[in-house]
Amino acid sequence: MLLGSLQPHPVRASYRWLKRDGTPAPGVPGLRTPLPGTLVPGERMTALLRVRAPAQAGSYVLRATLVQEGVAWFDELDPGNACDLIVGVTEP
Repeated sequence: MLLGSLQPHPVRASYRWLKRDGTPAPGVPGLRTPLPGTLVPGERMTALLRVRAPAQAGSYVLRATLVQEGVAWFDELDPGNACDLIVGVTEP
């Protein structure tokens, strides 16, 4: 299986903001980042993600993963398919 921008269900890099207890942070949709190429299993690629921070200050978990549009988030299929980072958001 190839991963990339194949229609009708392209795979893109994305993220979700979670509260520290693991529940979703409300009102913060993850932006999608197209992959810069196509991958086959076992290949690696580096992609920069544009991230929109939550509006409310606090401590959050930023979970980066892949999403196949209209099919599934990769971390929901296997939690090992995500990278979690604890992030402190402050008032502007």
